Order: sequence, then structure tokens, then C-alpha cells
Amino acid sequence: MAKKRIYTDEELKVINHRIGKIRTELCNEDNKLFAEMLDLTPQATSNICNRMKSVGNKTIERILSAFPQVNKSWLYTGEGDMLVSDTKVEQNSKITSTEKLFLELDAKNDMINKLLNQQEQFLNIINNLSIVNKQN
Repeated sequence: MAKKRIYTDEELKVINHRIGKIRTELCNEDNKLFAEMLDLTPQATSNICNRMKSVGNKTIERILSAFPQVNKSWLYTGEGDMLVSDTKVEQNSKITSTEKLFLELDAKNDMINKLLNQQEQFLNIINNLSIVNKQN
């Protein structure tokens, strides 16, 4: 089994600039979308892209998993092209507006489900209070 290379803090910090370029090119600079794709908070991705926080190997692996078209060698070293293919990424690699809408819809659906759960909890509380009130 190949041993994973451990990168120094300085090497990881230099990668932040390239991560910002990935966000710009593949997510149309949409930080919220970029964060969702990496399962990180928008604050975390903003800090990474603005070089306020060094990035770890786990985050780099998330990026490579979410964006398989990104050249791993380029991300780590800056050598070669950003994308595995020589062609400029347009429709295939960029998040289309439809995909973006689906991601936003999923986030809103999650919020609605949370609100429905809260509503159910409040109704149960009201029901319990009315039962207690009737008993008194």
C-alpha cells in the first residue's frame, strides 16, 4: 500500500490560491455552492480561498472527489493544467444553472423538513398542555 505524503503547512497554504481558482472556474465564484459540494460551511470555504486558513489533506481529497476533472498534480504542485482535459471546461464540468437550482432546492427542502418537525413538536407541547389543563 502506498504511503500518503504529508504536506507541510507552507505547501498546503500555497494550494489555497489554486482552490480559489477551482471555485471561480467551476462554481462561477458561488461560494455557497462550492461549500455545499464539499460538504463544508461557506465560512470555511471562504477562509480557505482567501488564504486565512491552511487546508488539510482531507479537504483536498473532498475537492478531488467533488471535481474529478481537476488535475491532482496541478492542485498539489501547480504544475500542468488545472483540468485533466486540455479543453476549457464549459457545459460539462461547470455546475449548470439547473444543477444549481436542484442543490438550492435540496437545501430549502431540508429547511422545510426541519420547520415541519418543529411544528409537530410545538403541536405536541400544546396538546400536552391542554390535557394537563383539562385535568386541573
